[in-house]
Amino acid sequence: MNTTTTHRNSQHPKSIQKWLNWYAFFLAFPVVEVLGLSITFYIFVFIFFLHNSYGIPFIHKNKSNVVFWLFLFAAVISTIFHPPLIEPIGPFGSARNVIQIAYWLVLALYIKTNYRYIDWVQFSKYTFWGLVLLEIVFYAKLGRFSLIFGNIDLHPSRNSVVFNTLTFFPFIFWYLRNSIMKRITWLIIIFFVASMLFSNGRAGFVLILVQTLLIGPAVFKSLSGLFRLSIVFSIFLVSMWFFLEDSPMMKDIAQVVESVNPRAAELINKSGTSGDLSMDKSWLLRKLMVDKSIEIVNENPFFGIGWFNFSNYGSDLNSLNQFERLSGNSDQFYNTRSAHNSYAQLLAEGGIIGLLLLLIILFPTVKIIISKILTGGFKLEHLPLIAMFTLIIYFYVISSLTGAGTWLIIGASYAFANKH
Repeated sequence: MNTTTTHRNSQHPKSIQKWLNWYAFFLAFPVVEVLGLSITFYIFVFIFFLHNSYGIPFIHKNKSNVVFWLFLFAAVISTIFHPPLIEPIGPFGSARNVIQIAYWLVLALYIKTNYRYIDWVQFSKYTFWGLVLLEIVFYAKLGRFSLIFGNIDLHPSRNSVVFNTLTFFPFIFWYLRNSIMKRITWLIIIFFVASMLFSNGRAGFVLILVQTLLIGPAVFKSLSGLFRLSIVFSIFLVSMWFFLEDSPMMKDIAQVVESVNPRAAELINKSGTSGDLSMDKSWLLRKLMVDKSIEIVNENPFFGIGWFNFSNYGSDLNSLNQFERLSGNSDQFYNTRSAHNSYAQLLAEGGIIGLLLLLIILFPTVKIIISKILTGGFKLEHLPLIAMFTLIIYFYVISSLTGAGTWLIIGASYAFANKH
């Protein structure tokens, strides 16, 4: 069964679909690297050659592709002609960065072109099992194993696990609703929500709850009223958190959460170094990096400093003395930190032109997402939009534009929004 509007006989040949399935698995379970690159890169190249062997266009010509090609062109220009860096990367490093950028943009265009020809239920199945394994190895902490031509990392970081879970969690429901797993959908939801809760992350736990509330009415139609009521109640709780400094209800919720996720409990209770944002070093660092981005774009307004160069560019960091909690380290140290904000990072690395082109790419998706929220919610076919909605929020607290998963979601949501 395919969740798109096309029929089985218009889908890709089985061999292409098979490798797309494995591509999905290793995107969700990104533990294998070969020669410094994820195995998904090599699978994608192989899929390209399969398309050629079948005589199937890899990317169709379409006027809506122009903005993607312009974005790629701007990214290449900024990356090649970058200003002096703390550590020079050389021609080889620049070439590798350009190849990486081209891969992500071509991936988005490929998904955009082939959206209706992909069997998303099969894709969803492999995504599901990849995510399950990712959660297991994260908590098992099995370690990192070196191979002759690469390595296998079975101890992924919390940030990478949270990001992958939020990126692909909506996609697993196509498989769950069309297989024997349908009977235990609730248990699977609890498994992933609990995984985010016990990870001691804050944004990840909140966002997977948001995803569950948005997906719920489409998956459990008989309970759609309950989910909508839960959304209203959640909005009420968020309003209380924003406007009330001392709420007994929020304190009670924080006490329940504290035993398994102390950082989330502090955030709910607005206390401690994780809940009081004026004391939270992580939050203050994000603010400092936004200031760094503004400094950079003032000096390099149009094309920025080149992709991947944010943590390798020396800025004056004029606002550092405003953050007393960050005074323990020098500006040299903070100049090597991640942007912690995808929008700020792209503004710095791609300039005004890069950020503007990204916003143009995202606009059709954002438009339809807002429409669905205002006019009755999402259906099962809207899962890519829910994933994109989550990432648009998550981009504010993490640097995640540089990843294949992100661009797959951008391509899929764009395709759905524009009915390609």
